[in-house]
Amino acid sequence: MKEIDDRLKEQNKAIFEREKKRDMLKKRLSSIVNEHHFDSVQAFYKELNAAKKEYLDYQAACVEYEQACGDKVQDTMSVRDRLRQKEQVVKIREAGRDDRTRHKDKGAR
Repeated sequence: MKEIDDRLKEQNKAIFEREKKRDMLKKRLSSIVNEHHFDSVQAFYKELNAAKKEYLDYQAACVEYEQACGDKVQDTMSVRDRLRQKEQVVKIREAGRDDRTRHKDKGAR
């Protein structure tokens, strides 16, 4: 009986130590979320789950948009390429304009 009692006390002591350690870890969890301005761990998880849901909704909306409009929106030309193309158009236009201006000037003199 004494041996059983000793073993039970040992187990009880081990359980008590682990519970003590668990309580300390719980307080550490609270301090982590408090550093980031959440009231509690539960409040953090509530916010996290809401953010995950919003992100999934966003992804679904993106997929839906791509299916509906993806083919229409594809523009393979980069902004830089479009700018170069517009500069070429302006150079050609300006070159043509200079010639016409000179001819008008000659006749006016």
